[in-house]
Amino acid sequence: MTTTEHDLEIELDPKPVHDRPLLEVMGLTKHFTVGRGRTRAVVRAVDGLDLTIRRGDTVGIVGESGCGKTTTGRVLAGLESPTGGEIVVDGRQRVDESTRASRRDLRSLRRRIQMIFQDPLASLDPRIPVGESIVEALATQRIGTPQERRARAVALLQRVGLSAAMADRYPAEFSGGQRQRIGIARALAVGPDLVIADEPTSALDVSVRAQVVNLMRDLRDDLGVAFLFISHDMATVRYLCDEVVVMYLGRVMERAPREALFAEPKHPYTQALLAAVPVPDPVREAQRERVVLSGDLPSPVAPPPGCRFSTRCPLATDLCRTTEPELTPLPGGRAAACHYV
Repeated sequence: MTTTEHDLEIELDPKPVHDRPLLEVMGLTKHFTVGRGRTRAVVRAVDGLDLTIRRGDTVGIVGESGCGKTTTGRVLAGLESPTGGEIVVDGRQRVDESTRASRRDLRSLRRRIQMIFQDPLASLDPRIPVGESIVEALATQRIGTPQERRARAVALLQRVGLSAAMADRYPAEFSGGQRQRIGIARALAVGPDLVIADEPTSALDVSVRAQVVNLMRDLRDDLGVAFLFISHDMATVRYLCDEVVVMYLGRVMERAPREALFAEPKHPYTQALLAAVPVPDPVREAQRERVVLSGDLPSPVAPPPGCRFSTRCPLATDLCRTTEPELTPLPGGRAAACHYV
């Protein structure tokens, strides 16, 4: 059964507002088995993640490479099956291939959450025009007739700042910034409630990066689409996000509203991340207090006992090295996993 042209137009209108969270994640884990026989080991990429996203909000996930940011995004987008935990979308528990869900249910739930990838060239089929890539997403979800899908693809390209004539060009004919705009258009094609953006600006020049970030912000404000923004760029996270989640070795170290986190980070790891961001004022840069980390990120195959950050934390004590701290709620809607907050 197909939708009408009117239905296709409605999906670009702002999303309705509900009191209940759009996405609730409780105790999410994702473990990978590597090696064989005696060398077999388990990588704890995500290890007990709690997360809540409301409609129209932008939540940022930050941390060093290997902290579990991208894996979290892929699990929430349905590209990886979780090892454990619950994912609730708009009050309904999400299912995946490991359950006995019908194809119709899977298609419906996957439509609610879409993803923008780090490398737009790798995520686009080089053999077909970009307009067809958007049409393909609509066809997969059985939205509209072929003529309606083509019209919607053109409209989406125009919505992200490209011309209608570009629909017939191939990915190699575009710049990096243009390809990322195409990726955004494709993610929006099926009318999702949540878009997961995995380092969407890391491969772009600074000027182009600002344009793409502003586009995402405009789409969020105009359409009410929620974003999960995965990044290591703290300046962009501060500009775009409403709330920030700080991850380290698969665990949440701190969670706080944007301005609270940047004004007064509670966890030593968050303090170290912010201390690494340069300040454009030379006087302030020379005067500010620094938190210097020693050592490398431990292996997720064998995380240290106690607090996972204890091997690099300048404030660590014997308690930190033996007892893992809980993510403790704090005033102001924030939380931190540290014995000495």
